[in-house]
This record gives sequence, C-alpha cells and structure tokens, in this order.
Amino acid sequence: MHNLRLSRYAKVVPSGEDVLLVGLRLRTVVETSKDSLAALERSLAADCVPEHLEGLVEALLAAGILVPSDLDELDDVIARTLAARAQNDVLAAVISPTIACNMRCHYCFQSRTDTTSMGDATARGVVGYLGRLLKERASGRLHVRWFGGEPLTCLETMAGLTASLRTSAREANASYSADLVTNGTLLDRATAQICAELNIRSAQVTLDGDTETHDRVRRGPEGGSFDRILENVLAASDLVRIRVRIHVAPYNQSEVPALLERMAARGLAAVVEHVYFAPLFNYKQRGRGLPFADDGRLYLTSEVFSQAQVHLLRHAHQLGFQTPDPLDSDYGVCTALRENTVVVNPDGSLAKCYLDAGDDHAAFAHVESGLRDASKLQQWRRSLFANDSDCRSCEFAPVCLGGCRKQTLSGADKAVVCTPLRFNLPELVRLYHGAPHQDSEH
Repeated sequence: MHNLRLSRYAKVVPSGEDVLLVGLRLRTVVETSKDSLAALERSLAADCVPEHLEGLVEALLAAGILVPSDLDELDDVIARTLAARAQNDVLAAVISPTIACNMRCHYCFQSRTDTTSMGDATARGVVGYLGRLLKERASGRLHVRWFGGEPLTCLETMAGLTASLRTSAREANASYSADLVTNGTLLDRATAQICAELNIRSAQVTLDGDTETHDRVRRGPEGGSFDRILENVLAASDLVRIRVRIHVAPYNQSEVPALLERMAARGLAAVVEHVYFAPLFNYKQRGRGLPFADDGRLYLTSEVFSQAQVHLLRHAHQLGFQTPDPLDSDYGVCTALRENTVVVNPDGSLAKCYLDAGDDHAAFAHVESGLRDASKLQQWRRSLFANDSDCRSCEFAPVCLGGCRKQTLSGADKAVVCTPLRFNLPELVRLYHGAPHQDSEH
C-alpha cells in the first residue's frame, strides 16, 4: 500500500449494499462492498494494507483506480490521447462520392441543390493519393467510410472506387474494409447485397422520432421515409450489420420511447447491432446563428440530454436492444484529430472533420494538387483538451477529452460540448455494470 492513493479520476457509485468504483482513466469498473471501501480508505490513510484487502488493492491498481502517489495522471491522459492520435496501423478515409442528399433535414449541412458527384478523373486521383499514403505510412489496413450526402445515390462510383482501392491495398500489403453512413432509404435488400460485395460490413442509419415526427423532419421528394427505412433495416440486416442512431431533440424526446416500442414490435431489437442516442445539433456550418447552439426548441444542452439518455437507455434495454457502453470511449477522440485519417470530398479536396465534408473553406489539400493551406491542417494537430484550463482540471477529462473539437473550434458553449457523463454517470454505471434492477437508484 506504500505511497498509493485513489485516482483523481475515480468515482464511487452506490449500488445497493455495494459500491461500483469507476476508473475513468482506464475505463474500468470494480465492484466491492461499502465496508471494504471504508476499510480501504482507512488503510490508505494509515499507509498499511491488511491481508484481507490485498486482493482488492491488486484489482484496483490494475484498474487504475488506485495509483502511485507520484503518478501525474493528467500527463498520462495527455500521453495516451496523443499516442492514439498518432497511430498509423489503419489509414481511415471518409469518402463522400456526393454531397447531394435525397432527404431535406432541417439541421443538416448536406446539399439540397448541389448534385455534383465524383467524376472518373477525381476518383483516379483519390485512389492514387490513398495508395501513396498507404505505402508512405506502412499502414496495415485501409478502411473506407462511405459518407455524403447520401452515398448510395452513387453506388456505381462506390463500386468503381472499391475495386481500385482494393488493388491499391493489396499492392501496399494492406487489407481493406469499409462501412457506410446512410439515411437508409435506399438500403433495400438488393442494395445491401451489393454493399456486402463491396466489403461494407456495417451501416449507420438515423431515425428522428416516431413515425409522424420522423417523416416531417426526414422528408424527401417522395414524402416520408420512416416505414421504408425500417423495412430496409429488416431486409438488409443479415447482409450488413446495422447500427441505429436516434436523434434526441426537444420536439421529439417524449416520443422516442414509443419509437423504440414500434421498432421492437417490428422485430428490430433482434436484428440491429445496437441503437444509440445522440443529441441533435445544428450541423449547418454557414447558416444563420452559431453552429451547435442550444436554442431550447430544436437542440438540447448536454445536461438536459443526459436526463433523457438515462430513461431511453433503460427503456431500450427492457425492449431487448443492445446499446454501446458509454465508458467504452476512444483515446483517439475522432477522425479530425487522428493523424492517419482524411475526409475526401467529391471534388477531390481534403478535410479532417466529417462536418466539413463539401465545405471548400475547410479543405487543407487536394488529392492531385497537394497541400493548399497548412493552417487548416495544423489547427487540428494543435488542438488538445489540455489547452483549456477547465478541461485540464475536469474529473471527466479522460472520457470526454474536451468533447467534439469541431464544436470547440466553432465557439460552442461548454453546455453543449461537455460529456453527458458529467450529469448521469451514476445511473449509467449502475445500468451497465451494477446488479440487475439497481440501475434505477438515485
């Protein structure tokens, strides 16, 4: 026990007669009794470990909940995130064959009028650029995420690029994999079969509320999309793993439980990989008002969303849906901060963030002409949560890491940027790691 202390990133969550000790730095949870915790705290003060606590001490050290007194945990968190950002084993390319979309969502940056899609010459440039990167960086895998706009409106372009990128990967002694972000309206069984042949193993589909609200928000030229999306998910799910993202907003949060029930009644709990809930933001970068602003009518603060999230996750579990553990966060943070990732636009220009797709003002380079504006690349490389004094001192820094960098660089308020775990950690830890039926404690 000599020179040990509880981590500054450790949280104690009551769970019935026991406690769940949470280590945010290593994303760990250790269950013990309240009596054992009290004995441990006394032992720490006395710097003497009794024999019956040795097993607990060993487990807590491995979990990073107990740490050496001289460990600078903030430096460790910074080192871990910088190391994750620098990893080059996977070259990840987010490719938008088009920015056009067949939906008309009020919050989205994707174009309603620009029907430009990636031409053959640009596609050849993309393949050449990514092939060079694979060889220069000796990455063992090329992973493509098809994005947009609605990428499935350009399925032929996707097929041509996939064939060429597979060849480039083989020539660089790298493997190839892919996934897809789609609104789901075109992902019928025939299209899902083609996707599977293109190495697309999973797809994210978004819903925006129960039937009426979803169809009002996610409306295309042919009207509402809700029923078509659910039918497609059922038809495609044995060919492509489906993850369902459910947007939560002030105008739809009361009906999301009914949405989950409708999905379960149609058999989706048994076929989707998982569902997860995300607060809706204003993703229009150049529209009126501040991007990512909370207005109380269309968008939620992190704290308000956190309250809804707990209720919705419980309900989803009760209905048999799988949901990702909120502690299972990545030190690499996001695409924009990872050195070995790039967003490829339909014209061949290159950006770092999904939300800059199609925005020429955010492009730092082009696949053919090379570097355009180094400052637009360096802003991401220089961006680090520890540069912000509030984030440096925050006990949730290891799992939040300053939140979305695009939001921060856009001047978003911390009421939007901060992780919901600041407000609902006890409930979520009990839900995922506690004994059955103890997740409702407060």
